[in-house]
Amino acid sequence: MKIAIGSIFRNSSSYLDRYVSQVKELDYLVSEGHLLFPILVEGDSTDDTWERLTRLAGRSKVIKREHGGKWYSSGSEGTEERWRGISYACDGVLEAVELDVDIFIYVESDLIWEPETMMKLVGPVRDLGPSVLVPMCFYGPQPTVFYDTYGFWKDGVQFTNEAPYHPSLADWRGGFQEFVEVDSAGSCLVMRGDVARNCRFDPPEKGIVGFCENIRANDYRIWLDPAEAVIHPKLENK
Repeated sequence: MKIAIGSIFRNSSSYLDRYVSQVKELDYLVSEGHLLFPILVEGDSTDDTWERLTRLAGRSKVIKREHGGKWYSSGSEGTEERWRGISYACDGVLEAVELDVDIFIYVESDLIWEPETMMKLVGPVRDLGPSVLVPMCFYGPQPTVFYDTYGFWKDGVQFTNEAPYHPSLADWRGGFQEFVEVDSAGSCLVMRGDVARNCRFDPPEKGIVGFCENIRANDYRIWLDPAEAVIHPKLENK
């Protein structure tokens, strides 16, 4: 099995070591008869992110993809210009997912995550369960505060920062209700390789929400595993 992990980078020098360390740990878990292939897209940095990524390349694919847009804070209110730039970079990742990739992991480069979490998400997708499976995303200083309220929607209702985050999760107990279908999700998505090859960030002005709309338009479904989570450590710039 070949697993690709893809992320975009802009002025990412401050957390690049953390990202590389996480990928190396995931590579160790994947390595038993399988292959992990990172796809790293960088653009518009004013620091040494590109140089460091190319030095660390190894078997990774490192791609330059610049849109020339303004640099926004990740905590800023979304604008069409901002999301179009992010979508352009992310489509560069998706375009590099080759035909032999079985599982693709999209994860934002500044997140903190455990390799074991990724493998718990990979397993059901690998076993032909959900075509797309996602974890929760919490804000680091307060890991009970939901972070990615922009990306996460279910039944036309946006997730909120405070528990239960969405009405559908109020009575969630796991077990037979292990996964919850959602309209869209952000931060980290684990999917079959064909999803990544067939779908794009379209409409681009919606960013990750546009990607999820395109996934569903291509007859795939997106599921949330509320038992798994990634962490946004603080408000980084992108």
